[in-house]
Amino acid sequence: IAGIDANSYCVSFTAPSAANPMPSIRNAAELAKQTVSDRTYRQEWLAEFVDDNAGVFKGVRECIRDHATEPEPYKTYVMGIDWGRVNDATVYTIICVEDAQVVCIERITQTSYAIQLERLRRLCELWKPYDILAEANSLGSPLVEALQQFELPVRAFQTTATSKPPLIDALALAIERRDIGLTDNHFLISELQAYQSERLVSGTIRFSAPANMHDDMVISCSLAWKAAKLGSRLVLFEA
Repeated sequence: IAGIDANSYCVSFTAPSAANPMPSIRNAAELAKQTVSDRTYRQEWLAEFVDDNAGVFKGVRECIRDHATEPEPYKTYVMGIDWGRVNDATVYTIICVEDAQVVCIERITQTSYAIQLERLRRLCELWKPYDILAEANSLGSPLVEALQQFELPVRAFQTTATSKPPLIDALALAIERRDIGLTDNHFLISELQAYQSERLVSGTIRFSAPANMHDDMVISCSLAWKAAKLGSRLVLFEA
């Protein structure tokens, strides 16, 4: 083009999947509305340029509900665990499957793993979780093995660049739709509201807490929600 430096000239455009001439792609785009968060749908299916600094979880406070603080008969409970020791906290999050409600959160800092495991064992005696999904990265692996020796229903979850995005996106979708009930816990609400995503040069999305903040509550709640979704299907099957 005359008068324009070809090395500096660029064009941006969007091509949403909903406009794809292939019916299968258009159908997939329609189905995606039901399975991913609004942010992911706009970015991956509508090809919109979404602000990387925008929050991941929308409508957090609208999900806060009153709830039972003690186990209820005939209710099913699951747990998500994110481990920590010195800089990070260990967080146990318990969700009631039938109510899709966070009913208990225990946050532990500056505590030995032996005491953490004992407190977890006591929580399990009280709530009797049907399923426990625990992060197994780094020191998490031997802790998961220790819990399995207690004959607790523990499953390991490896948090990777591949497994983390769908884990976080599932919780984001549940919050957007008000499918999950949250408890008015300061640490939980603060972490959810501050959580961010960033598009890397490779094109992948990295989820993380802002600088000088933590995401222990976010990960623990996400793991509990993943266990709850599986638990809800099992409850319906058994019914």
